[in-house]
Amino acid sequence: MTSEAIILAGGFGTRLRSAVSDVPKPLAPINGVPFLARLLGHLARRGFDSVVLAVGYRHEQILAYLNSHPVGIEVRYSIEENALGTGGAVKLALRQVHGDDVFVLNGDTFKSLNHRAMLEQHRRSSADMTVCLTTVSDRSRYGSVQIDDHCRIVRFVEKSEVAAGFVNAGVYVINRSWALTAWPEGVFSLEADVLLRLHHQSLIMGFLSEGDFLDIGTPESYADATRFVALLDT
Repeated sequence: MTSEAIILAGGFGTRLRSAVSDVPKPLAPINGVPFLARLLGHLARRGFDSVVLAVGYRHEQILAYLNSHPVGIEVRYSIEENALGTGGAVKLALRQVHGDDVFVLNGDTFKSLNHRAMLEQHRRSSADMTVCLTTVSDRSRYGSVQIDDHCRIVRFVEKSEVAAGFVNAGVYVINRSWALTAWPEGVFSLEADVLLRLHHQSLIMGFLSEGDFLDIGTPESYADATRFVALLDT
């Protein structure tokens, strides 16, 4: 598979600072290797040929590390001079994307999935956007997603009762032309201003994947990250 990805790596990482304070969150070490380096290596092994890193906060450290530690994949940078929110950061990075469809991932999460199958479903359905969904036993922490019989997303539900359900796993395939024309300008949220507001008039599909999920955004989840090293290194 030849494909491109945008990785959101510009957040402030405030929740993790009690555990990792000397580097930006994507460079948090997992068994001595920065999480971002492991993620980039994983994408390279999965057939991705280029990545645009959407960076901002302490981006100099990210550039310095990757310039001296090759990861087997072409890396370009989209640098925010001012924080643009997740949606604004993706839209800025889209200016450096060459193809029609691009994956978008978070620089502090890992989702084990079949990227080729997700991309094929996205193209087969002619979707504007495809969201990777996974099931959890307690959706109250995340909110949940409702889909119809054809996997089209019909509703996003805010954090609610403790119950099993589909949740957004934070991996997307986005049609570049649609995003550049339909999305807002300036500072905006991918979740609140795109997913919640545009799914009624756009074709936003769900891709179901039950693979493992890691979020290093809190000290508790970061402490548990070492058990994912074998998955990240495949």
